[in-house]
Amino acid sequence: MIRILYDEHGGYHQDLFVKIEERPSRVLIADSTWLGSFFYPLDEDESTLLLDEEQRLIEERKDISRLINLWISLLTSEQATCYLPVDLGDQSSSALQITKAKKLYQVREVYTEDIVDGTPEAYFLANQSAVNWKTSDNYEWKISQKAILTGLNWSLARLELPIVPLIYD
Repeated sequence: MIRILYDEHGGYHQDLFVKIEERPSRVLIADSTWLGSFFYPLDEDESTLLLDEEQRLIEERKDISRLINLWISLLTSEQATCYLPVDLGDQSSSALQITKAKKLYQVREVYTEDIVDGTPEAYFLANQSAVNWKTSDNYEWKISQKAILTGLNWSLARLELPIVPLIYD
């Protein structure tokens, strides 16, 4: 199973957790900062800086939901191999490489310097197969499509729960 967990009080940095619950289990930690420029033009993304805290969290949840739905779309596409973006940073980006087989999907963590923060979704989708992806670790998992989709649907449902404010006494 693969799930995306969002720490709404993480403050943009290290607030996304991609949890791979297969042997060996692994948690990838990412930032949500790249999602705005990935899904929307940069000039529109700046408007979120002016939102109050609760509205900003709602917008971030929408972006993360959009990311999860993109993953689902890629997983259910006809592509033999696809790349699920995890973190687009200033100098490099990471993704989960999914190679589809009949029963189990081969999942690997990969990275590239060819795609960085500010890359729009359309460019990523058009060029994901042409990019020079490198394997970041020797981790490899075999996971069924059903298990992956179950985890992602659980992640979407979690984003619908009410926002719990941090209260300091």
